[in-house]
Amino acid sequence: MASTQQEITKRIFTDKRSNLIINKCLSEFETQIRGLSGSLLPLFLLELFGRSPSSVIAVCPDPDTAEALADEMILLNPETPVYFFPMSDFDASRPSYLNPREAGRQMDVLRAFSAGARCLVVTTPGGVIQPLPTPDNLRAAEIRLMPGARFDFMKLVERLTDYGYSREPVAERPGEISIRGGIFDIFPYTGEPPQRIEFFGNEIETIRAFDAETQMSTGPSPGFDVLPVPSEWGADRSSHLLGYPRTPLVFLDEPERYFTGLKSRDTEDPAKEEKENRFFSLVRSHTLISHRMFSSPKDQDFGGRPVKKTGRTVQEIRDLLHGLGARNRIFLVCEQEAQTARLRETLELDDQTFSNLSVDVVPLREGFDLPDLGVTVYTDRELFNYPGRLRRKPKFREGVPIRELSALSPGDYMVHIDYGIGRFAGLKKIEVNGSERECLSLAYQDGDALYVPVDKMERVQKYSGRDGVTPELTKLGTQKWETIKSRTKGSIKDMARDLIAIYAARETLPGHAFQPDTPWENELLASFAYEDTPDQNRATEEVKADMERPRPMDRLICGDVGYGKTEVAVRAAFKAVAGGKQAAVLVPTTVLAQQHHNTFSERLARFPVHVEMLSRFRNPAHQKRIVEKLKTGAVDIVIGTHRLLSGDIVFKDLGLLIIDEEHRFGVRHKEAIKALRMNVDVLALSATPIPRTLQLSLIHIRDMSLITTPPRDRLPIHTEVLPFDESVVAEAILREMARGGQVFFVHNRIESIHAAAEMLRRIVPGLRVGVAHGRMNAHELERVMVDFVDRKYDCLATTMIIESGIDMPHVNTLLVNRADRMGLAQLYQLRGRVGRSDQRAYAYLFTPPFGQLSPESIKRLRTIEEFTELGSGFQIAMRDLEIRGAGNLLGTRQSGFMDAVGFDLYTRLVREAVDEVKAEAESAEPVQSPAQTECSVDLSAAAFLPDDYVHDENLRVNLYRRLAAFTTPSDVDRFEDELRDRFGPVPPEAYTLLEVSRLRLEGQSRGVKRLMIDRKVLRLFFDETWMDSFASPEQFSAHLRSIIASSQYPVQFLHEKGFGLRMEITEDDPVAFAKKLLQRWG
Repeated sequence: MASTQQEITKRIFTDKRSNLIINKCLSEFETQIRGLSGSLLPLFLLELFGRSPSSVIAVCPDPDTAEALADEMILLNPETPVYFFPMSDFDASRPSYLNPREAGRQMDVLRAFSAGARCLVVTTPGGVIQPLPTPDNLRAAEIRLMPGARFDFMKLVERLTDYGYSREPVAERPGEISIRGGIFDIFPYTGEPPQRIEFFGNEIETIRAFDAETQMSTGPSPGFDVLPVPSEWGADRSSHLLGYPRTPLVFLDEPERYFTGLKSRDTEDPAKEEKENRFFSLVRSHTLISHRMFSSPKDQDFGGRPVKKTGRTVQEIRDLLHGLGARNRIFLVCEQEAQTARLRETLELDDQTFSNLSVDVVPLREGFDLPDLGVTVYTDRELFNYPGRLRRKPKFREGVPIRELSALSPGDYMVHIDYGIGRFAGLKKIEVNGSERECLSLAYQDGDALYVPVDKMERVQKYSGRDGVTPELTKLGTQKWETIKSRTKGSIKDMARDLIAIYAARETLPGHAFQPDTPWENELLASFAYEDTPDQNRATEEVKADMERPRPMDRLICGDVGYGKTEVAVRAAFKAVAGGKQAAVLVPTTVLAQQHHNTFSERLARFPVHVEMLSRFRNPAHQKRIVEKLKTGAVDIVIGTHRLLSGDIVFKDLGLLIIDEEHRFGVRHKEAIKALRMNVDVLALSATPIPRTLQLSLIHIRDMSLITTPPRDRLPIHTEVLPFDESVVAEAILREMARGGQVFFVHNRIESIHAAAEMLRRIVPGLRVGVAHGRMNAHELERVMVDFVDRKYDCLATTMIIESGIDMPHVNTLLVNRADRMGLAQLYQLRGRVGRSDQRAYAYLFTPPFGQLSPESIKRLRTIEEFTELGSGFQIAMRDLEIRGAGNLLGTRQSGFMDAVGFDLYTRLVREAVDEVKAEAESAEPVQSPAQTECSVDLSAAAFLPDDYVHDENLRVNLYRRLAAFTTPSDVDRFEDELRDRFGPVPPEAYTLLEVSRLRLEGQSRGVKRLMIDRKVLRLFFDETWMDSFASPEQFSAHLRSIIASSQYPVQFLHEKGFGLRMEITEDDPVAFAKKLLQRWG
């Protein structure tokens, strides 16, 4: 425990009155207290639990408050067994997949109580009344898996399936099992990492933990217990949470707020009274402490009060702290060390002036004041008036499932670099030189087929294109594919040359060099509500460096909504204003203009900066006043639509132009933008990200920054899949409205969207519903969106067009009708439209009754439900966004070429083309990228992964793809260890496949283009470009002599298929001999 945290705790709980209240809570059957303001509450509960012989169950009004309280106590005291006990958002009687993360949390609590542990559990009234199996029944259902235990293998699989586990090719997510021979993988719902069990017969021989992402074992495990998931607890649920611990102490936080917010404005929830009665009858039979919102004279007053509001300027904050310090001990607490340093620097906190003040890292969510004890605690959040963000990391990492990114299905389009676009027809075993090989079967135009050996799979990629684009199959035996590739590369080179010329011209233009950061700029940075992500920090530094150079900046920042682009733009605009210049922010829609105006005004409110907005929603007189103020310099920052490009707009001294979503402006407006951007710094923003691979290729011809890291403090989105039920829809809407938020209702059928809006108005009387869809005219749609942003509607009934560039932090509930009709990427992107603030966001995916859904639909919906973390499954959604982003960045013509060859090959061609153009600029001659030496290996031996070793075809394809992509023999060695770990001993055919891969890599690095072993004859053929790489014929001859000298067998020179060597050998293992021979060549 940090020394400052110890001092705060000691000052509070060594006080006589504090001790009296805690002793009263522990000794009396019912106590009512008040005065636990802010983070006094978690400190009090930790102290109470530390002194209590029993478990403590703290009940909060809602899940958000409960989880935040549990997280705060875990951060304050990681040694204390603190748990959060969640429940499904709706009645347990309704069918719903309980999120695995939450199912695991419930099971952690029940298992701890069943083992007799003393715990501090935080829950909600719903968690208290949730029907549970009795402790005896739960213990009887527990399966203990440990080395030496004996189980009937198939009966164990059957029992785990009954417990809610699903059998999959790979266990990558909680609730999955995978079986491969005698190896049994299980990913428990509880907090343990996934476990790999090896059986010998019916006995467990070993258990190892493994990493879900890499699938590799991480170390031995002593064993673990498996319980059925909550949905499989059966009908006997006669117990409840308070029935598990012995004589628990129950703490009610603000019980006046329990069971509120779940009723319509006009009608009462019929089940509310029954739930309320059940809850209070359960808690009143236990020792009870009530912390009330509204006090009575009988309450025990702990004395805590909210902290005073601080001023808006640094000087006002210093004055407040100075005044408080005359009579109080002041603690300024931050979440991280970097924030404490920033706080000291910004407020200039010297020890002499502020001798009674400490600044330190203490994970408190809110400050509090104890005037009677002379203690005041401020968090940096309260000092600078920005939202709370304290959050601990989730228990298990939720990585990207390998199979979702790489799974191939028959019919999928594939791109072969040499032969073009075909369709995947599955894996097929064929005979080559008398030996069996497994190949990728691709179907081309007119029924032609191509069989790609698995060791050549690096030449093949799954086709990725824009939504709705269906590629044309290639006709084999023609030059059409080569022509398409050549035209694509030529077009990319033209684009690259144009960009290089533009940037070279800008380098010669005079620009304004801004000064390094001023104190005000440091103050703006300190007042940012969140910690910068690494990408955001890098982008800020790159923009500042550009602005401080004496040539015009032209930088593009790409990143998804909510990732921090706007904050970088605010800092850039403020730098321009601090340097005596004006800044203009150009946006394509009025909605974005309104949003940016709100953000810029809010962030710069404490500084003397005049921010205005120009759009058609401002009346003409107001517009005229703003235009005049721009001429005189009275407006520092103007945010506007294409109205800013009108002829009457004249700036006194424009220094920075920020362009948001430039690709959405028309040709005429883009020409006007070109004229405006000459000689001023330009910062372009794009909400559709591009892949880092493409950015790395373009970085030499375009200054760009990528922000791909999600904000660290964003809460996971709670997601549930439910059969459609009007009462559930109403309840979800009312819950969101009760906390002051707004709702998206996604109904992706334009024909019936107005009927859906009427349904919403009927089930929630008084609900203000807006409607938005793609067939509305642009002005009408924009008006609805602006009104929604301005909170004139509670709910927006919309199709999939929810605008991607708009950040709506108040929208934190998403309802999706017929989610079963949507793809995984669509659902991820839709869900990403909520959860943009520090409020918990909710996504409810409605379907027909589960019995009517296909297994594929259920699996897809479970995937989106289970991956609640940002960044988990993120790549799936990002793939489509990145392809769209690349098209936006490079233009319509390049998008056509991208569709023709597929995104991955296009990216590869961009890399080659940019390298060639750069080389041309240096040599003034056309340059062609040299073809890389690729070595093919032909063996008269079976080389593949047998079906009975790796059962799942998709998994085999993925393993083949990874093997083909390796670049060094040591990669293959590690892969062999992985196969042995995941699938058991490597069979001969698989071992030969690995040796082929090692030979291919050894040969490739030594200029060998083909290596053939037929019984006892070894043939090697060399690549001509490799031979040309020698400085002189003499050097090549010397190398040849060393090759011949290293072999104990006679060497014959070959010339019929290029230059090569032939040897007749008598080795028992010709493959091992060939490998050693290549290694000796160095």
